[in-house]
Amino acid sequence: MPPLIIFDLDGTLIDSRNVMEESFREAFIAVVGGNGEPPLDDFYDLLGDSFPNILRRLGLPQQMAPVFKAAAQRRIADIDAVPEALDACKELHRRGITLAILTGKDRERTHEILTYFSIDRIFGAVAAGSDGFTPKPAPDGVLLLCGTLGYDPSDSVVVGDSAFDIQSGRSAGARTVACTWGMGRVEELKAAEPDGFLQHPSELLPYLLEAIA
Repeated sequence: MPPLIIFDLDGTLIDSRNVMEESFREAFIAVVGGNGEPPLDDFYDLLGDSFPNILRRLGLPQQMAPVFKAAAQRRIADIDAVPEALDACKELHRRGITLAILTGKDRERTHEILTYFSIDRIFGAVAAGSDGFTPKPAPDGVLLLCGTLGYDPSDSVVVGDSAFDIQSGRSAGARTVACTWGMGRVEELKAAEPDGFLQHPSELLPYLLEAIA
């Protein structure tokens, strides 16, 4: 049986950095006030965790969460696809490969984004930040998806753009693929010791097809 391929969403399949920045800034100003700059760099460093957890780790009020979510939902049309990555997912699905999503985004927004890009039906399962499991870099999301879809973690591949993605996959016992076109720092991705290291989205499909052959 071909392996399960688990994809991170943001930075790997889509690019919503501008949307997240504008929405985070809007929520910060609305709740914290206009004095000072929102800690955007620290926010980016924690992506992969759920937004409420990120707020706790940054010492920011939880009241920012619904404001951020509403602002991000209003901006869904501003999210960019990574076309070669989406095409790779579609082709893998066409070939009968089981795919899943592991993301720190909440389930409602994840479903909206997958539906917006017409890829919601190609993923067999989604593990989202609002589902209650311990987030990346813990292995829990990978193990949850493997259990849901009936795969051993050793028969799965985790694809993501952050060191958290790679650490999550490695600690679960999965193979890992690092993508450098997202928001993760290259040096941190290399330090996480992924099994594969891709520099352009066009490399994704041929790499995965060879990896699962």
